[in-house]
Amino acid sequence: EKMSTAASSLADLFSLLFSFLPKPAEVREKLRPLFDKIGVRLSPLFAQSKGSSGETVPAQSNAKQKKTAALIGCGLAGLILIWLCLLFFWDNLFIGMGKHADGFLAIHYILAGLLLAAAVGLFVYGKVKKKKLYLPFYLAACAVLMALSFVPIYSLPHMRVEDATLQCYSPFYKGEISIPSEVTQIGASAFEGSDINTITIPEGVTSIEDHAFRNCAMTSVILPESLRSIGEEAFAGSGITSISLPTGLSSVGTRAFADCGISSVVLPRAVTTVGKGMFEDCDALVSVTLSEETTAIEENAFAGCESLRDITLPVTVKQIGQKAFSGCTSLAKIVLPNTIETIEKSAFNGCKALSKVNIPTSVTKIENEVFSGCESLQEIKFPRSVTQIGEAAFRRSGLTIVSIPETITRIGTNAFQYCASLGRANVPRGIRLYGDVFPSVLKPTWYNAHRLGFISAGERFTTALRADGSVAATGENKKNQIKVGDWKQIIAVAAGKTHTIGLHADGTVVATGDNAAGQCKVNGWKNIVMIAAGANHSVGLRSDGTVVAVGQNTSGECNVKDWTDIVAIAAGFAHTVGLKADGTVVATGYSKDNRCKVSSWTNIVSIAANNKHTVGLRADGTVVAAGDNEDGQCDVGKWKNIVAVAAGYFHTVGLKSDGTVVAAGFNSKDGRCNVKDWRSIVAISAGDWHTIGLRSDGTIVAVGNKKHNQCNVSQWNNLKLPPV
Repeated sequence: EKMSTAASSLADLFSLLFSFLPKPAEVREKLRPLFDKIGVRLSPLFAQSKGSSGETVPAQSNAKQKKTAALIGCGLAGLILIWLCLLFFWDNLFIGMGKHADGFLAIHYILAGLLLAAAVGLFVYGKVKKKKLYLPFYLAACAVLMALSFVPIYSLPHMRVEDATLQCYSPFYKGEISIPSEVTQIGASAFEGSDINTITIPEGVTSIEDHAFRNCAMTSVILPESLRSIGEEAFAGSGITSISLPTGLSSVGTRAFADCGISSVVLPRAVTTVGKGMFEDCDALVSVTLSEETTAIEENAFAGCESLRDITLPVTVKQIGQKAFSGCTSLAKIVLPNTIETIEKSAFNGCKALSKVNIPTSVTKIENEVFSGCESLQEIKFPRSVTQIGEAAFRRSGLTIVSIPETITRIGTNAFQYCASLGRANVPRGIRLYGDVFPSVLKPTWYNAHRLGFISAGERFTTALRADGSVAATGENKKNQIKVGDWKQIIAVAAGKTHTIGLHADGTVVATGDNAAGQCKVNGWKNIVMIAAGANHSVGLRSDGTVVAVGQNTSGECNVKDWTDIVAIAAGFAHTVGLKADGTVVATGYSKDNRCKVSSWTNIVSIAANNKHTVGLRADGTVVAAGDNEDGQCDVGKWKNIVAVAAGYFHTVGLKSDGTVVAAGFNSKDGRCNVKDWRSIVAISAGDWHTIGLRSDGTIVAVGNKKHNQCNVSQWNNLKLPPV
């Protein structure tokens, strides 16, 4: 505004002056004597001289000689005039232009150099031609003027303060400075590109604006406790190696410290968001301490921090943005709290040293390229909360084995491509694969655990999982086996003879009912992904493929500690069965009736067990059974198109791909095998004396003995459905 007013006033002044000026012809007449004088002074340059062979070289005509000399003199005079104008307006040009002042300084030096070169050239020319020129005075004047031109650089004020805001600072000043005490705000680009070494910012300064110290050479800065905000790229590209952020700081802009040399930083409590690119490309950054109230780590927050090894995320963090830790090649371990709801695209892409990471139970989707390029990551555990894995999520990672839980319904293109060390992938049937998910040389092992745990029939009671994570139960309750009204966040349920166990979303287990044999002692179980309940024992499958069991062990039914690579489990009256990742089956416990004779089974994708027999579902939809067949419960050899199996006390049930159900075995007057009319069934379970089926609309149907109200389920609705 001031410059505009000044320009307007200057224009008015020139208009007034021009009104008094004579006509162009008159001007030429008045200037002619000046041109003549300049021509006379410089005319010796064009006088006669001797040629190389001694002959006389004619001089130019007197008129042309004077004209040329006058033009040269006026040109030099013009250069001097422009140069003097630059010196006169130095304050406004060099201080006010900030980062553009380098250009004006270059113009100044060019003009000074041209003047000096012209003076030297004329002087040398005169000496060579042995002409008496009036140049010594001119040469001396140019030298003096050039020397004086450097005075303004060091004689001007170093900064300009207006309305308590430090507006700008001379980028040509080097050294240590202190900001005046009246300053409360450091303006945008105030010190950008300057060569200052250190700076002390006084108390009272509350704001450092955008780009204020960007690309500064300084190595240290002292920030006052009064500081409340730091603008975008305020210290980006600067040479600072350490910084202490005041406790009152509450706002830090995008890329505020990007590409700095700091090695460690502690964020104040009031800084609850690590903004976009806040520490991006800080190669020397080794450790970061976040505020205990941090809620989000935004896009590129620590991207490219190649030396970052240590960072602890507080339990308040809910979001990790795109490429937040991308390129952190030294980050070997990070613990993600269960409060995190979103891990966005490429969050840990290229973290080559990352060997251990957990997926929080609150995360429902692994986004695209999240762990792509994590070459040291050999193992990953998927919580049952995850339903999707995005494109290239683990591409070029170091994974050696992958077990996909049945809760995952979709895996994106190239999710595990180019994982050179991946030797096994356990994948549930019913999942949707998009494109080339696994390396071309790897054939996934399929299993059918995705229909288990949604409903479960005990000896004389029935349980079912509701959509809200609670559990419904009906039937006999002498041992409190259906006392499940206060259970929450349950993702699977299993019913035994007189006890019930439930799997929490966090991998822990809860139990109720008869505990005479210790079958309910499951409180210490962790990282469980699947559960099964036998007559008097309980079994849990860990995320690493090992198995744990408690309860009655008179027949060795709990001897499972050496089992590995297990993807599904089942528990019978006095035996336990495990499905291995390679499609074979192992069993332990009572086996005089051959119920554990399963070692020859292959290509199995699902298993079931109860009183005296064991059932296996093959990948081709056929069924195999072993054990007591007194009541025909093992007569399943002709079944086809089966997608799930269940074993009762004296009967076996199979779910077909079209939603209908078949049954074999003892079918007394209670009608436990009367299932031929069932339709739209998505999951099945068989108790000792009854059979239940979960419909696709979230309701349930039951047949069999009703003496203890175990079939009183017609009013149940909104039950949780498997990901079919």
